[in-house]
Amino acid sequence: MSTNNTSSSNQSPAITDANAPFDDPDTDAILRSSDNVDFRVFRHFLSYASPVLRTVFALPQVSQGDNSNETKDGLPIIQVSEESKTLGRLLLMCYPKDESLPGIESLEDVHALLDAAVKYNMERVEKKVRKRLIAQCFLSTDAVRVFAIACRFHLREEAKGAARSTVGQSIIGKPLAKELDLVTGRQMCELLHYHDSSQKMHRGDKGHSR
Repeated sequence: MSTNNTSSSNQSPAITDANAPFDDPDTDAILRSSDNVDFRVFRHFLSYASPVLRTVFALPQVSQGDNSNETKDGLPIIQVSEESKTLGRLLLMCYPKDESLPGIESLEDVHALLDAAVKYNMERVEKKVRKRLIAQCFLSTDAVRVFAIACRFHLREEAKGAARSTVGQSIIGKPLAKELDLVTGRQMCELLHYHDSSQKMHRGDKGHSR
């Protein structure tokens, strides 16, 4: 009984179709997310937004034999590693009618979207997500996490801004965020040194003003 439950829990989710605008029958390719959601896309739009995808689309399709490419409704299926939530947001920002940044309420979502934008070399998308990374709603509560994400992608200005935002905040004694795995020991030491020296200057300025 337990063996059957374990094997069924390891099964991949059923393949489903994405909602509009990624259900257009006139598209010419399908991107399949890691959780098996099929996004019907226009290669032209994505080739313009991403040199990486342009290269992928240009690869020859094998129609016969053991190594043949999977198709659906005559369209080539390209498997990607992103989950459907991240992939949907990424694709929306590549389409000309909707270049705005979809509502992103968590740093986890920002991190996932930034990771995908960098992976596919989507510069315009990356710029928008970088701005969202240093939104005040994140800096005021999770400046250290923002710093760690910025360090991972070598975003110097964003990392500096996040470090400045730690002044006045306690960064010792808080629960360890998983993003801390993204920074080196040197980077963390530099942040702690900056935070400590800035805190002392801040207290000194307050003392002189009395």
